[in-house]
Amino acid sequence: MLPAFKSSFSRSFRPLLLSAALIASVADAGPVITWVAPYRVAESKAMLQRDFGGVGMKDGLTWLALQFWVTSGPNLTQDGSVAGANFDNTVKWFRDWGHANGIKVTLCVTDFVGDWNWPEARRSFLDNRAAFVKTLLAETERLELDGIELDLEGVGDPTAADMVGYNAFAADLAAGLHPKGKTLTAASYPAQWNAPNWKMWPDLMKVADGVTSMGYEQTGKASNNGFNYADQKKHAVPPERLMIGMPGYHGTWEGNSALEQLDWVYQDGVVGVGIWDASLADAAWQSAAVWNKLKAIKAQKFTGIADGPAKPAAPAKTALAAAPDAELADTNGRIVDAPRHTPAFRRRGTPLKQRAADPEE
Repeated sequence: MLPAFKSSFSRSFRPLLLSAALIASVADAGPVITWVAPYRVAESKAMLQRDFGGVGMKDGLTWLALQFWVTSGPNLTQDGSVAGANFDNTVKWFRDWGHANGIKVTLCVTDFVGDWNWPEARRSFLDNRAAFVKTLLAETERLELDGIELDLEGVGDPTAADMVGYNAFAADLAAGLHPKGKTLTAASYPAQWNAPNWKMWPDLMKVADGVTSMGYEQTGKASNNGFNYADQKKHAVPPERLMIGMPGYHGTWEGNSALEQLDWVYQDGVVGVGIWDASLADAAWQSAAVWNKLKAIKAQKFTGIADGPAKPAAPAKTALAAAPDAELADTNGRIVDAPRHTPAFRRRGTPLKQRAADPEE
């Protein structure tokens, strides 16, 4: 969401046995996901029930991920914004709303421990993998949720052990979810930087039903930065499991409106969309035009794991393929990290390492 993985990686996957009953369990919907942030529960509830001129979020979503859980070694904790006696009732409200509207509602786990905390993520998926998988599957069953969304993020490039371990962890989760008709999705950086990133997509997409690229306002359909939507698609194998991350808090970014960015996805006819987050902070996203477009994207054929093995995509002919560790975009300037979040607005997927035009350094 490579350099090639070491050969030991292939041995770490557990076989996925797909029953006939599982076939087409998600094939009748296109990949459109959004998340309920733990600090925007009330706003998300209100927006999910809004009518935008005869169409609503219920018409355009495939998945609704509840970002309510945090890693803790082999265990989970409840995010402090939603923790407490009413936690289960909050989860059930969203679950019941989703099920009433044909939308899969999933457990979203983060590594937000003080900040986005990759060492904490590693302590769970690498050091306590088997126990952590068991905990996640048990909580999904307890609350009758439809799957798991991984939102484990880290600043800095992952090690080879991180990449192998994360994807093996994802494979173990998929092996526990898919036979029950449940799904696995994950969030990833939209380029080669930070963790997880697109170097991990080929193996991650073998087991995940969808992967969201968290580019948001930092990239768009026409961006000239090396990781625009078409660039990202080249690294997705198969591309129909890629969901392009878009900012629900901006109506225009990178020179195009939200509707124009969505139209690129619709015209592409293969990739999907991820919208951060369900509160739709910008009014541009609260329109019939936007949600009719998302409804049309959702209606396009989606090939998830339940459709069986995907046909391999042709290798992307990019500079990265020839030199996996090369930097993207302009080679002038320095790499900078933008602020990852503010206390009032904890946004996912930033910073992405970007080039800053600064010839002085």
